[in-house]
Amino acid sequence: MIDPTAEIQIDEEPKPGWIELALYLFVGFGLYLLATLALLFFIGEEFSDITIGLTVAIGVLNAICLIGTVYLTGIRRGKISWFDIGFFPPKMKSQWFLIAIGVSLFLIPIRAIVGAVIELAINGSLESLEMRRELLFAGAEPTILNFLISLLIIALVVPVSEELFFRGLLYRCFRLRFSFWLAVLLSSML
Repeated sequence: MIDPTAEIQIDEEPKPGWIELALYLFVGFGLYLLATLALLFFIGEEFSDITIGLTVAIGVLNAICLIGTVYLTGIRRGKISWFDIGFFPPKMKSQWFLIAIGVSLFLIPIRAIVGAVIELAINGSLESLEMRRELLFAGAEPTILNFLISLLIIALVVPVSEELFFRGLLYRCFRLRFSFWLAVLLSSML
């Protein structure tokens, strides 16, 4: 297990320059913003009219832009390796991965029930949960397929791409220059 608070060997690794950091930010954020605006312009949708298809498209754009930035500006140029950003063979057995998925699937309905009970106790209605359902399903019919698509995009694709970009690329950039806590603060704020 790697200790995130441990000092990174500055002697062995060159500090990325400010131009390098600006490149990561410009390409990552800029590309995603431009791609999303182009998508919205192309299909003529407003943000208030987001559909499940648009949610999927924006999530996929997020992954392409952020993971693409990590790969093209960092890994492909030899500025960082997959190992540097946390991709190394896991040392856990595959059965633990399956157990984690099973426990998660077991806990999802329990969390939903607890959330509904708390919502009823605090507000006396489930109106706020209805608004969350609208956001989750992007106005689409709440079917199992739509739930799985939303779950895949919102709970897997987008978080993984953001973790690679913010914690893998940007945090490491900051960590080579600053203390652990300042690096965490800066990458989290971004």
